[in-house]
Amino acid sequence: MSNSEKNEIEFPCEITMKIIFRNIPNIRESVKSCLNENIQTYTLDEKSSKNSTFLSFTLCSVFSTKNDLDEICTVLKSVDGYQTMF
Repeated sequence: MSNSEKNEIEFPCEITMKIIFRNIPNIRESVKSCLNENIQTYTLDEKSSKNSTFLSFTLCSVFSTKNDLDEICTVLKSVDGYQTMF
């Protein structure tokens, strides 16, 4: 088995990711709106950085296809204040 075959994700798959945004006005509403428009069922936890400069969101959801996962990643990256995702 090659390395690329080992790293392939089999869908549907539950994926947990962390997305970090600058803590700007309405960021919570923007993130939740994007998720509600694109995902039916998910959990979302949030945590503020020590000085409240950033908000990190931990998203967990089941994605049916790689395309669904890529789409939500693209949508979240387009939100003002986006910093990184892992």
